Parts: sequence; C-alpha cells; structure tokens
Amino acid sequence: MLTNTEESSTYSGNSASGGSAGGAYYKNCKAVWDALGYGITRNDLGYRSKLDADGDGYACEYPPNY
Repeated sequence: MLTNTEESSTYSGNSASGGSAGGAYYKNCKAVWDALGYGITRNDLGYRSKLDADGDGYACEYPPNY
C-alpha cells in the first residue's frame, strides 16, 4: 500500500468502496489528470479531501494549467 509520503502517482481503477482505501495515491490534481484525464469523486480510489478544494465530493474538477 502506498503512503502519503510517496512522490509518484499511481492508479488502480475505480472502486465503490469510497475514500482512499486501496492502492491509488495522487500527489496533486496534475497527477490525477495525467493518470486519468478527468477528476475523481469520493467513491474513487485515490480521492483525498485535500484534493477537493470546495468539499463537494468531486476532486480536481478542472484540468490543471500545465
């Protein structure tokens, strides 16, 4: 299992289990968009409230400005 201190981003698919349980971790929204091409919801692996700026359950709603 990855920890919050790791620098790399990974993706292990979507899950209905919710939260960040599982093996996905995204350092930031750029990492989310690089891996998936879209934002994530609180039901997706890798979701963290830190990535959800407005607290609506949808993190990284907009593509980052590279």
